[in-house]
Amino acid sequence: MAIKKDKIRASAQKFLKKGQIEKAIREYQRLVKADPKDIRTLLKIGDLQARLGNIATAAETYQRVAEFYSKQGFFLKAVAVYKQILKLDPSYNEINLRLGELYELLGLVSDAIREYETLCSHYEANNEEERFRELLEKVVLLDANNVARQIRLAEAYTNHGMVEEARATFHQAASQLKKEDRTDDYILLSERIIQFDPSDFEITQALGEVYLNTQQGKKALTKFQICFNANPRNVDVLRLLAQAFEQLEQTDKVLTVHKELAKILANREDYAGRD
Repeated sequence: MAIKKDKIRASAQKFLKKGQIEKAIREYQRLVKADPKDIRTLLKIGDLQARLGNIATAAETYQRVAEFYSKQGFFLKAVAVYKQILKLDPSYNEINLRLGELYELLGLVSDAIREYETLCSHYEANNEEERFRELLEKVVLLDANNVARQIRLAEAYTNHGMVEEARATFHQAASQLKKEDRTDDYILLSERIIQFDPSDFEITQALGEVYLNTQQGKKALTKFQICFNANPRNVDVLRLLAQAFEQLEQTDKVLTVHKELAKILANREDYAGRD
């Protein structure tokens, strides 16, 4: 068999020297048929197909090579071959997914995200909404502190009516902004969250506190009043209301709120005393 392979290989080389590439490819294909693990020859076939301009055929051949390398654990070699496919034709978008997965295995997170983002943009441009959302979820998991991507995912959830997922992701983004002391961005996002869900009193109260701390008493008061209307016996909200009125120098209303607060706390003490 070894002698026969050498003869076939020599025949292929002769065809190449004569510029008879298609005949050379057929000879190399005989070698691969006899030994499917002859990846170097398969790669050679892909190169020759690319030289002939048979892009789709070459890409298919290269994919076979890359998949073999991946299964064998030769991830860097697989990456190199997948990149060759994209050089032939960048529109082979699914290759970006394969590259992203390989980069993850190699621990190259930023490279993985870059490939996934490229594919996300393609899905979004082509209205492949479900695939876009699923891949963006993967990106957000890889880069948990990226607020822009979190908001993008939350908006995607919103567009699909996935209310709980949207709320959780919006809150994740808001928490990150707060952690980074990005007050102006936090305010903008919180207003967006309230627009999305007016019953999100947790964010409404938190936003009111930000307004209060940045000396925006009127805006703070508006938020605390919304929370008060939802639950007039919430002592935390009452205390914040009093602070907002105090900042606005509305002394009579500060006293009114404190009286109400004292009444609620007294009732609680009375109730506790009966136990």
